Amino acid sequence: MYTQLAIDYLMYTGFDLSDIISSKATTQNAKTLRERISKNEDRVKSTRRSTRRKKNVDLDSLDLDI
Repeated sequence: MYTQLAIDYLMYTGFDLSDIISSKATTQNAKTLRERISKNEDRVKSTRRSTRRKKNVDLDSLDLDI
């Protein structure tokens, strides 16, 4: 009952819900973007690590004559 009365009052005074809705949509978009970045961050980190890994070098096959 009080909720309906509050909504009616807000509508009577010209309260615009579109600002709240667009703010909520922007917040939701930022949240999903943050989640997608955090999911892909592990994959990117592991890819970077694998490229930095030292390759196995056969020391016997190196030509050390100068």
